[in-house]
Amino acid sequence: MDVETTPETATVTVADNGPGISADTRATLFERKSQHHGLGLYLSRILANRYGGRIELVETGPDGSVFAVTLQRATPEGESGDGAAGREETGTERDTVRNTDTDSGTTIR
Repeated sequence: MDVETTPETATVTVADNGPGISADTRATLFERKSQHHGLGLYLSRILANRYGGRIELVETGPDGSVFAVTLQRATPEGESGDGAAGREETGTERDTVRNTDTDSGTTIR
């Protein structure tokens, strides 16, 4: 696992050492209705999309596969930025990250 950040995004890259993913399976890799895999990648895609990000298969082969999840970084409250994510000052050295789900209006802390 590796994490790479830019001022706008954070990308988590995860590698495994499995047998790789066939071309046929790649076509439905992030879909819910597939007989070739479970729900994990589908749910990861749904969550990444919900928060303005993406998940992708970076590479695959006989020595394993590499996936990357990229999400928008939160911006300090009052600064412009994409989405509804922001930081909230708590009066301590540690800030909390606040993300408002725009579909339901729910704030996640």
